[in-house]
Amino acid sequence: MIAQSIVPVGGAWAGYARDSAEIYRALQRVHDIGARAPGSLYVASTELERRVLDEFARMYGANYNCAYLDADEARYRYPFIQASYCVGALLFPDDLTLEPRRMLRQLIPYLTQQGLLDYAPHTSVVAVEASGQGCLVRDARGHSYAADRVIVCGGADCTTLFPTLLERSGLRLCKLQMMRTVPRPGYRLPHALLSGLSIRRYPAFASCPSYASLLDEPVDTALRDYGVHLLFKQLPDGSIVVGDSHEYVDVRDAALLAESTNPAIDAAILGYGRHPGLRPAHARGVLVGHPREVERLLPHASRARGLRRNDRRRHPPRDGHRRQGHDDRTGLRAGAYRRHFAVRGLCRPATVPSDACTLAYSSPRQAVRPSFRP
Repeated sequence: MIAQSIVPVGGAWAGYARDSAEIYRALQRVHDIGARAPGSLYVASTELERRVLDEFARMYGANYNCAYLDADEARYRYPFIQASYCVGALLFPDDLTLEPRRMLRQLIPYLTQQGLLDYAPHTSVVAVEASGQGCLVRDARGHSYAADRVIVCGGADCTTLFPTLLERSGLRLCKLQMMRTVPRPGYRLPHALLSGLSIRRYPAFASCPSYASLLDEPVDTALRDYGVHLLFKQLPDGSIVVGDSHEYVDVRDAALLAESTNPAIDAAILGYGRHPGLRPAHARGVLVGHPREVERLLPHASRARGLRRNDRRRHPPRDGHRRQGHDDRTGLRAGAYRRHFAVRGLCRPATVPSDACTLAYSSPRQAVRPSFRP
């Protein structure tokens, strides 16, 4: 998501957010990089959450082009929202969404074809040094590159370039964990959806008078410890990203943030969103972690259906449809492992009980064919 509400109101970061959004819009106008403007909708579940959204709209509605919706209006416009959850909502119609993998795959070839850059893929930079009035860059093959300026974007790698500087910087690393549903043909979320937990998390709302009182509201320990807030973002293929969590460590403790799936985090996300009237939606995979971790998370899923770890094709669906029964040990729909999805670079396809969708899928009919009144 590319949204101004995730940074404080005013100041440098608010300017960066506005400028970044305009850069993405300008790029999209000349070349398709997958930037879309579905907007975002914050849905409040408590009176204090509702009050903060209302205050934000009154204070910044013109500058942020946002509109407050009371509970009746929100339910009228978006009948898929759970009536028992929604006490008010705040709509940001201009917010963007972007799929980073698609963006880079389409942006880099375009820039190289336009002669705007020389791209060197599969090249590991091992040193950046000052050289006269400029900089010298060396890669792992011994090649050197000269430039007036060098921008270092090392991601989570804090040991290759300037490790001592990074250790002294006071920076922290953040690991996120989220899930992704199977594609839902014919169903389209009109906006990215954010829950009441998101109102607590994003700094823009901190300027509202009731925000301090909102932070005093009790929150489940696991949700607080893992920095969980519930959001839904639909991808172009129809699948929906459900998340997410935030775990922080100091740069010096980077090894503690292992690339693995923490089942407790999935349980916290699903637990917050679980509602007794919801039908389960099947998740396509976990967006962080090793494929083996998915099987550790769902140890019965493959054994219950007699599927082997490395060969799901041995048991193709006979009639092209899932069976409708459930496995009592996991709560999963029987045969859900039989659907095959290509999730390159994420993890092995798996099925998890993502009946976490408190904000969406209030009934099977609305989930498949949502109707919106004009």
